Amino acid sequence: MISDSVKAKHFAGKYHVRACHDCDAIQRIPRTKYIKYRCIRCNALLEDGRSGNLYQALALNLSAMIFFILANAFPIVAIEATGNTVYATIIGVVEALHDQNMNLVGLVVMITTIIFPSLDLLCTAMLLGFTKYPYLSAALAYLFRLRSAIKPWNMIEIFVLGTLVAIVKLGSIASVLPGIGLWSLCTFIVLSAASSQAFHPVEFWEKLEYE
Repeated sequence: MISDSVKAKHFAGKYHVRACHDCDAIQRIPRTKYIKYRCIRCNALLEDGRSGNLYQALALNLSAMIFFILANAFPIVAIEATGNTVYATIIGVVEALHDQNMNLVGLVVMITTIIFPSLDLLCTAMLLGFTKYPYLSAALAYLFRLRSAIKPWNMIEIFVLGTLVAIVKLGSIASVLPGIGLWSLCTFIVLSAASSQAFHPVEFWEKLEYE
């Protein structure tokens, strides 16, 4: 006879339980990849069929972290006019706004382009780096909620777009050259997007549960 614990383990290996986010119906879903599943009651999408790679997501996130540090350490653009060259950095933009008595705008820029992206990178790295420690699930759940809360306020893409517009506008009156910081920001955006694509939350929690 097969014991109940063996049966339960075998059953858990083939199925996982999902609660529909629309009607709260509890149902079993086979542990298969690349297949979409919908709620049997309201037809809402339960599983989108994506399959990520948590180790790949961690590698991409750490790479994005390196380029984000470079983006903050080196100038974004170099502006040359009348023989003078001015180098602009992200923190330099915040300082310039402060000098112009635009403290609120400077605070918003600092939060959305420095603080929140840094927290997002740190939370993601800790989530992916500690999946082998299920006893930290409470702390990881807090980090997961924090990451979800700050992610919509990560506006590096808007900052880069504004920088590119400024380069085009200033091109007629001064020589504007992209710096290492701008290229690093662009690389950071690509790596961060790739990391988010590879980070599948369902796979993360399942790995944490069955480690």
